[in-house]
Amino acid sequence: MPQPALQLLQEAMPGMKKVRYYEETDGDHFSYEAKLRYQGQFLSIEFTKEGVLEDVEVRVNYKDLPSLLRREIESYLQKECETFKVIKTQKQYRHTGAEPLVTITDAIEKKDNNEIFYELEIDLRTGSGWSSHEFLFNQSGELISKRRIITRPLDNLLY
Repeated sequence: MPQPALQLLQEAMPGMKKVRYYEETDGDHFSYEAKLRYQGQFLSIEFTKEGVLEDVEVRVNYKDLPSLLRREIESYLQKECETFKVIKTQKQYRHTGAEPLVTITDAIEKKDNNEIFYELEIDLRTGSGWSSHEFLFNQSGELISKRRIITRPLDNLLY
């Protein structure tokens, strides 16, 4: 994890504990991610390889999303598959030029000062079987991006 990212995390969330750090890549984009629980919320904070804040994601319950947003998402998904199951929902606060500390604080305090996005991990069933996907929707329920989640094979056998 880059030093500027570690310093920002300490400044934004003094006394944080049990932080897990990850390197992530999707082939084109490389980033670092810190995952932790802070003030009762599950947070995922993503940084560039230089330690610049990209976004903060706060886990939320899918059923707590605004009903109009849920209807738009479900309408889209019903066209894409036979059935679906929402595995994880996160409210995404993108860092857009304000002070990084402000972006993190807004996420922790659930302030919607900028455009908010919703990242959903969903299992879909189509004619070819089940598959996992990550969807990104805006506040209106319009699809921004979609990617298939490919799980890495395990090196050991599980019993």
